[in-house]
Amino acid sequence: MITKHHRIVAGALLAAPVLALLIGAAPAHAQFFPFSKDASFTRTNPSFLKAFKEVVAKPSASTVRIQCDGKDTALGMVVGPDGWILTKANDLKGDIAVKLKDGKTYEARWVGVHQKHDVALLKIEAGGLKPVEFTDSKQIGVGNWLACAGTTDDPVAVGVVSVATRTIPKGAMSFFQANSKTGFLGVELEQGDGHPLIKNVQEGTAAFKVGLKNKDLVLALNGTTMTDMQQFIETIGKHKPGDVVTLKVRRGDVELELKPTLGRRPLGSMRGEMQNRMGSELSSRISGYPTILQHDSVIKPTDCGGPIVDLDGRVIGINICRAGRTESWAVPSEVIQPLLFDMMAGKLPPKLEVAKLTLEQQLAAARKALQKAVDQKAAAEKKLAELKTQVAKLEADVKAAAKPTEAASGTKPKPAVAAPAAQSKNSDSAVEVDKVLDLIRQRLLLMKDVAGAKWRSKQTEPDAKRETELLDQLVRQGEKLGLPAATVRAFFVAQFDAAKQVQQAYFERFDKEKTELNNVRDLQNDLRPKLDQVSQSLLTELGKLQPHLANPAVQQRLRDRAAAMLTGEGITDAVRNRALASLVRK
Repeated sequence: MITKHHRIVAGALLAAPVLALLIGAAPAHAQFFPFSKDASFTRTNPSFLKAFKEVVAKPSASTVRIQCDGKDTALGMVVGPDGWILTKANDLKGDIAVKLKDGKTYEARWVGVHQKHDVALLKIEAGGLKPVEFTDSKQIGVGNWLACAGTTDDPVAVGVVSVATRTIPKGAMSFFQANSKTGFLGVELEQGDGHPLIKNVQEGTAAFKVGLKNKDLVLALNGTTMTDMQQFIETIGKHKPGDVVTLKVRRGDVELELKPTLGRRPLGSMRGEMQNRMGSELSSRISGYPTILQHDSVIKPTDCGGPIVDLDGRVIGINICRAGRTESWAVPSEVIQPLLFDMMAGKLPPKLEVAKLTLEQQLAAARKALQKAVDQKAAAEKKLAELKTQVAKLEADVKAAAKPTEAASGTKPKPAVAAPAAQSKNSDSAVEVDKVLDLIRQRLLLMKDVAGAKWRSKQTEPDAKRETELLDQLVRQGEKLGLPAATVRAFFVAQFDAAKQVQQAYFERFDKEKTELNNVRDLQNDLRPKLDQVSQSLLTELGKLQPHLANPAVQQRLRDRAAAMLTGEGITDAVRNRALASLVRK
């Protein structure tokens, strides 16, 4: 593995395969890297990346995945043990979640943002996290190896420093990233005095047709004040071809209002488009950064926002964009650290649009929680009504059992000698019925957790093999208890069918409500052992109840209570009827 103290060895390792190819030497490169004979010697080769495994071991433990509306959007890094996360700001939108390396996912909220450097600070409700360790990027010279940490054990990319940390001149020209779906104005920009300044107007474009000229200072766009180039670029980029925008510009001492109709971007008009056509996917923002460190790592846009580290695993910056086919940029650590304290202290709050979005997310979450509470209340009321019905019936049964029968003559007959034994027998059977039904209820209640675990792991298809093996095992154990195989099989097939109906109902609900399931119980090590335990108990109680099943009163009690229990939660009439029939099968 490559460390700072083995840079000379690392250089030899990396040069050896190339030298062997050039001079036709024996395949000695196999002793350096475990490439297959036909593997390409590229920096994206998995074997090559594994050589930097130890380099990213520590920072990868502090790297997280940022998801927006359920999709991977960027990487981020832990910068505080109590849930502070730094990431790339430009692509954040919708519902934002942070997924840690251990797989736990948390909802995130915006805390701060610095638009020029395109960094955002998020906060999650988690503790005991490991922050990254920063070091000054200026200590890393041109040509030194770097690694980009991800959430796996291997780096997401490796490369070398192409251009040392530098500050981009304030008046440097900026440009749009090519995107055929966005409107095209047709100007090149530089930073003017507090506003974007038009440096060049391209002939035949919307800007040319409306009369924009070089040295025009852009004051506002659609009523919003424009203070810098990047703001103007991003605002124009939100429009599509054919949109009419209102520009307020200053030309000398005169202020003008112009209304260009945005055109469609000419093919090959921008550097970014040319790079994309060469097979590279670039970031959505590739300009306007005040200070950057340039390196040649082949990093995906969705892997920006994560740490870039030296060979000691210390973070020298945050990967901020894939700017070209062989060019990636990072914001240096010495720029990041002062911004972190300002954002944590609330000195760099999210801009108005982001703050509004955050409030809307909180409102949506509150509405979701309210609806859940309403649903739970409705379910509780339904359950209460069912329990009241059961209690009323039980009270009626008790009164009927306690009322002495009268002879036709009106005299009360003396109790038969066998009456106490019969009463005891009826009492025993009632207890066994309740035990069986309570276990059935427990098994159905577990189905919500089972459905959640399967939905989270995308294993929503029934496990027919496990069901068959469990059913055969229960039949064999039932025979040892004196239960007919047909009785056991019919009984548990009915339980499995009801369980699958309940799971399917939850799957449909999760899909409809776009439910995000966090902290679900483990299916293999927790839920399935619990289900097996309940099934074993059911088999035992079924054996105890078997002698009483010929009694019509016991059958009726089973039918009434089971029918109420098996109603709702997606269980169809057919499945419910099969389950009821299996309870009284002889």
